[in-house]
Amino acid sequence: MLRIDAVNLVCIVINLLILYFLMRKFLFAPVRAVLKQREELISNSFAEADGVRAEADALKKKYEESLGDLDGERTRAMAQTREEAAREYDRIVAQAKDQADHMVEQAREQAEAESRSRLQEAAGQIADLVALASARMNAATKSAESDSAIYDRFIKEAAAQTMTRQKEE
Repeated sequence: MLRIDAVNLVCIVINLLILYFLMRKFLFAPVRAVLKQREELISNSFAEADGVRAEADALKKKYEESLGDLDGERTRAMAQTREEAAREYDRIVAQAKDQADHMVEQAREQAEAESRSRLQEAAGQIADLVALASARMNAATKSAESDSAIYDRFIKEAAAQTMTRQKEE
């Protein structure tokens, strides 16, 4: 049986105190040291992860800024290209209009020159016909019948000459 007396109680308390100090020195101290090392390792890992995250955020921000800059640069380049294309288009259209105006002016001048030439030719032919008619009228007798015959012959010859010229043209 178990006896509870003072010596036994004191021995149990002393044994418990010795066991407590031994466990504290040889068991709890190394375990606490290991736990402290793991805690430091974890806190270092968190600190490193925070540093990497901050660096990644900075890189992401820099990337987004460079994308924004690229978008702006692309927009400026597109606008500049459109402006240059519009200027080139306007230049080509103006050049084509100038060439067309020049060609129309040349055609007009050529048509006027040809018209003047035909009018001069026609005037010359009319003068020749009038001279021919005058000569025939003076050469013929001045009777009404001869005048009528001369006039009819003149009209036929003038009509024949006009028809010949129209066919030539």
